[in-house]
Amino acid sequence: MVTTPTVWKARDQINQSGSGSESDVEIIDIGFGRYVAVWTEADGGPVASSIVEPGSDLVGQIFDAEGNTIGSEFLVNFGNRVDDEQDAALAPHLGGGFVAAYEDTDALGTSIAIWYLDVNGAFQDFVVIPDDGTDTLANPSIAMAANGNYLITYERSDNAGDTNIVGRTLSADFNTLSNEFTIFESIDVADDSTNPEVAALSNGNFVVVFEDEYRGDAADIDVKFKILSATGTEISTPSDVIAGTSRLENDPHVAALAGGGFVVVWRDDESDGTGDPGIQATVYDNDGVEMNNFIHVNTTTAGDQNDPEVAALADGGFVVVWNDPGSGVVRGQRFDAGGNKVGSEFTENFSVEDNPVVAALSDGRFIVGFEDVDNAPTDIDIHGTIFDPRTSPINGTANADVLTSRKDGATVNGLGGADTLLGQEESDTLNGGDGNDFLYGRANADFLDGGANDDFLDGGAGVDDMRGGAGNDTYIVDNASDFILENAGQGTDSVFSSADYTLGANIENLTLTGSAVNAGGNGIANVLTGHNGVNRLDGFNGNDILRGLGGNDFLFGGNNDDTLDGGTGADAMTGGAGDDIYYVDNAGDTVIEAAGQGTDTVASSVSHILAANVENLGLSGTANISGTGNSLSNILVGNSGNNALYGGGGADGLDGKGGADDMRGGTGDDVYFVDNAGDGVTEAAGQGTDSVASSVSFTLGANVENLVLTGSAAINGTGNGLANALVGNAGGNTLDDGGVGDDILSGGLGKDVLLGKGGKDVFVFADPVGAANADKIVKFKHKKDSIFLDKDIFAAVGTKVGKKEYFEGSKAQDKNDHIIRKGNKLYYDEDGKGGTKQVLFAKLDKKAVTDHKDFDVGDFVI
Repeated sequence: MVTTPTVWKARDQINQSGSGSESDVEIIDIGFGRYVAVWTEADGGPVASSIVEPGSDLVGQIFDAEGNTIGSEFLVNFGNRVDDEQDAALAPHLGGGFVAAYEDTDALGTSIAIWYLDVNGAFQDFVVIPDDGTDTLANPSIAMAANGNYLITYERSDNAGDTNIVGRTLSADFNTLSNEFTIFESIDVADDSTNPEVAALSNGNFVVVFEDEYRGDAADIDVKFKILSATGTEISTPSDVIAGTSRLENDPHVAALAGGGFVVVWRDDESDGTGDPGIQATVYDNDGVEMNNFIHVNTTTAGDQNDPEVAALADGGFVVVWNDPGSGVVRGQRFDAGGNKVGSEFTENFSVEDNPVVAALSDGRFIVGFEDVDNAPTDIDIHGTIFDPRTSPINGTANADVLTSRKDGATVNGLGGADTLLGQEESDTLNGGDGNDFLYGRANADFLDGGANDDFLDGGAGVDDMRGGAGNDTYIVDNASDFILENAGQGTDSVFSSADYTLGANIENLTLTGSAVNAGGNGIANVLTGHNGVNRLDGFNGNDILRGLGGNDFLFGGNNDDTLDGGTGADAMTGGAGDDIYYVDNAGDTVIEAAGQGTDTVASSVSHILAANVENLGLSGTANISGTGNSLSNILVGNSGNNALYGGGGADGLDGKGGADDMRGGTGDDVYFVDNAGDGVTEAAGQGTDSVASSVSFTLGANVENLVLTGSAAINGTGNGLANALVGNAGGNTLDDGGVGDDILSGGLGKDVLLGKGGKDVFVFADPVGAANADKIVKFKHKKDSIFLDKDIFAAVGTKVGKKEYFEGSKAQDKNDHIIRKGNKLYYDEDGKGGTKQVLFAKLDKKAVTDHKDFDVGDFVI
């Protein structure tokens, strides 16, 4: 078990700007795993020298939980820079960040300025307590209550030389600053009450400690304390820490303890019995009742032990630090909540140290800051050392914590909230608990357990054991032997690995980083991503997505339906069994498929020829590129450019999409999709029965048999010398059989013109009848051409049009008259006797001759 605090981070220079005169440092934890140091920089210092106005200024630097700087030094009093700003006291802000109360001195006097800065050191708000032109204000102290409100205490000195302790309260939103009230007023005009310091108690009250000089006798100074309510009213009268003595007690400091109560420390001229001044402390409860009095703090008694400071620790105890000028070092002693010493006196020996401060950090450690006066007075720097009094396990709270491990390893439990757990050089156990946690093991073999929610786990160097638990977790792997455990149903998890790695069970995604080469999936649907080097990605089973990114990669999909994208570089992609999709962007990309391994598709941004056993090709982008099929029945789709599509063998589907495309199906019964008047369709003789589906007016080229118009535009279709089937769309079309050949013409919806010309042509009516769909038949040839009626549309006709069903006249005469020719118009009468209105469905040339033998009935199929 740890007793004496150990060094967690060896002393380091806090002020980063180099030489100068820095003094009076204050440090405070500001939340979100950060702390801030604020010090006074003399006129002409490295930061102050950048300011036009003369005088000393307050400079700050923010640090992360591990003592690393965040950003640069900044001016705390940046909007209030005239003359001298100094002697800052710090308090946290309820929303994160900090509040600095400091002396602001100009030619008219000294005011107390109170500035609120956020966790990045950016100004947020301020108030000023002005002097009245006669009195002097000094030595501010500030504390924040649990509700976010503040008590500010300070000295007010009048022209008669009398100094009293006064205070004001300030609301958390900085909108309400109370009137000044007296905390302690000296009895005699020669008396001085000085050096106040305030702490916020766990019950909502405040305690103020201060020095009281008796009747101007500098050798008789008492340390007193007084308890005030949250509004500054008196709860208890001032009490002496040592009653009834005439001695020199000075430099008091106070800290409210985590478990309730408070501790007061001070320098006492007669404390150690050797005649040398020492450090004393007394522990009180929240009501000011002594729990352990007159504690002799310092073990080292030689010389003048002075400048004490105290900080409450998370374990309920406290730590006291002080200056040992005879040895030139800062010393410290840890205590439990009852005021009993824990472990031995500790120190950080280096150079000549002075004016120490101590601040507790939110994870239980504490930092000691001090002045390095080895080169005083020309060069005084601020240094700090982080100490660790904790034992394992280290526990967080229900809130979002930033917790560091011990340097020799520990178990760290985040518990509730979105926690950041930071391991150190030895082996650590990091348990995130609830919340979206960040776990970083750092060196050696660590155990990381994210717990519930979406966690980020990075074991760091060493062979680590990582378990994300429920939620969508992210893992960082740097060793091929790193172990990851995920159970089924625990979210979608991702691994980023700088080493060759194969996913364990129930992990979905893997991305290679750094110099890693190989990535392997598992039996579920994985996303495997390479980097700019040469990678091998193996999906194995599952519907996987493989992304090679840069480099000449090797991608193996394995079983099931995979998506393979090699990225830039000449990639070799093998899909395996299943319906696979390939993305091609390099002429050197190769696609490998064995027979019987599903229906596969290539999406290519460059000209591409389908490899054997690959069925479909889609061109992407806008470039004028080509796509070529193989011996299978392929689907070839172009892009928005002018493409050349070559089907090859098989019954192919060719769709050029945008642009004027050149499409050649090759052997087999091919289907073309046309959307541009500049599209070309080329077929050689004897290469199957081919069809065009066109959304623009189109004339069939040689050796193409069928044309279907699509959409609803009024466009036209023209056949060729073959026996063509021409089908209209929903608009008014003109279908021209091309002059020769035995053609089939079906207008579809709309008022169409069906032009038969030569050959034995068939005019099809397979859409609902009505004047809006009545087509005109041009050049109908009696006893050669035929009019085909769909049996479902013309259901009353039966299986054929006989003499009884066909009638020439104005309207039907009996129940069998279903097809009525009236002049050059053809009507359909459903009941056959004129009981219902006959419906127009076609018009003929006026000289056209028809009889019942010119009609056929059946199912229309091209």
